[in-house]
Amino acid sequence: MKIVPGIQRAVLVVVALARNWFGLRVPSKAQVRQAEAMLDGYLLGYEDWRLWEYVGRQTRTEPDRGRLGAWRRELARLLPRIAAWQAEIRPAFYCDVGFGWESYRQFEATPFRAYIDRVTQELLDQAGALLAFGIRETSTVAARFQDCVLVEAGIDQLKPEIESLLQTAFPGSNFQVGLSEVHHE
Repeated sequence: MKIVPGIQRAVLVVVALARNWFGLRVPSKAQVRQAEAMLDGYLLGYEDWRLWEYVGRQTRTEPDRGRLGAWRRELARLLPRIAAWQAEIRPAFYCDVGFGWESYRQFEATPFRAYIDRVTQELLDQAGALLAFGIRETSTVAARFQDCVLVEAGIDQLKPEIESLLQTAFPGSNFQVGLSEVHHE
């Protein structure tokens, strides 16, 4: 069983971004992939050349830097809380370089990205742990992996229980619960 919060909503957001950015009613898979890479890059705090490099690696293309900059500004307008959070933690990642008259403060991107990655992984771990803890009251949890929980129970009885647990833990949230069975011989 795999729990993916907001997966359907996220897909719709990415498709809507691709429609808007490319001016098409039905964007191609490559355009949707580029919009998804752009959104992921923005959420991870990439800017300028690092954003260009990230989107290029994810899509195996050479994106237009000007277009990426415009899209990043639009995402900052659409997702102001992400931009505010990144702006709030960014000052902690400046270090002093040089000395005397030639000293200045330089942003260290690598520790900043490592911090964002670590926080993301911790949040996924916590969500998986909360889910496993809630499920174990009525079913046997065989294993827990970050955002996945392997349970010895039928799917039909678990979905309403999981949705109820998530609403109790995160009132007003919009988690999309995805369940799948694993058959073994």
